[in-house]
Amino acid sequence: MTDAEFARTQLPRLDRAAAVLGAGSVLVALYAFGSGLPTEAYFVHVGLWGAVALVVFGVLGVLGGEFHRPALTWVAGGGLALAALVQLATLHLAPGLLGHDASAMAALGGFGVGLLAVALARRSLADPEPAGPRT
Repeated sequence: MTDAEFARTQLPRLDRAAAVLGAGSVLVALYAFGSGLPTEAYFVHVGLWGAVALVVFGVLGVLGGEFHRPALTWVAGGGLALAALVQLATLHLAPGLLGHDASAMAALGGFGVGLLAVALARRSLADPEPAGPRT
């Protein structure tokens, strides 16, 4: 199997991974506001703006994966990672900007880094010729 054939078979899998990560981000935002959940199941403390970031960038991740647009995956991953850094920087504030504690940072950062990793892997597979010499 040549490199081009391998890349052609793997790119749809990476697009699917981006779509699933984006959908997971939206589900976590919806789960964070679920009413009637037992206290021990309420493990992600995301505020309103954190949920907005999860939904907006999650939808961008889904669209990037479904429509094979890696730029949308980059934007979604970068936005979520940036939101995680903002949450980290504002953890000392009482209510927090995007959430109530570090669980919001973990959710935002986890999905952001995951989407960035998928986008980077897709970029390296889409490049038909490596920059360095082959050994």
